[in-house]
Amino acid sequence: PQTVVGICDAIKVEGREVMAAFPDEFVLYVRQYSPLICMPYGREIFDYYNELNALIMSDVPDIERLSELAKQSMCHYVILGEGKVSPKEMEQYNYELFDVIGKYEIYKDNTMYFGLE
Repeated sequence: PQTVVGICDAIKVEGREVMAAFPDEFVLYVRQYSPLICMPYGREIFDYYNELNALIMSDVPDIERLSELAKQSMCHYVILGEGKVSPKEMEQYNYELFDVIGKYEIYKDNTMYFGLE
């Protein structure tokens, strides 16, 4: 899907892998598009419960817990459906609204090293 292409292109960092937590509907497509975009879960997500994935898919995610799990998983980015959280709330946990692609918001973890500095 074009949304996957847009998100992957927006978050790529030349010459290195980045970790991003995506909603379910993108899990099967991200790896097909770019081997440099990694996820803390893969196709097996559909076979067992993963709390980070459950929070991303939740209508009203617990932002504190989502942030905690994403940081534990070393996620540079968290992709959420548009309007699920407010950028101000995410800022409290060191995330900034990086971009909006289609109906998805990309949040960048400001505490992560991207190798660009």
